[in-house]
Amino acid sequence: MPAPPVAVVEVREELVAHTADLVMQLGRGRAPCRAGLQFGSRYPGSPADTVVYDFLPDEQLREVQNLGDFWGMLVFDKWTCNTNGRRQSFFEVQEKHTTGR
Repeated sequence: MPAPPVAVVEVREELVAHTADLVMQLGRGRAPCRAGLQFGSRYPGSPADTVVYDFLPDEQLREVQNLGDFWGMLVFDKWTCNTNGRRQSFFEVQEKHTTGR
């Protein structure tokens, strides 16, 4: 399954306390994320140049080059009873252009 490089990272309490987005949405409320060692994956490109989406409309989903990989990961998640919401990322691979002189 294609995925960006991963690592275990330490998330400090100060970061959790001062970052409003570090919360888990629960059925009846929210809970702050826990500090400590966490799973992390690298951003798939340069943040200044690469836009990442967690949802694509059907017409754009049909244009995904490795759609078979996507469906395989989705089936695997269902088979292993992975119940968390959307955890896929879609991004356009930017081709590097060089100019010759």
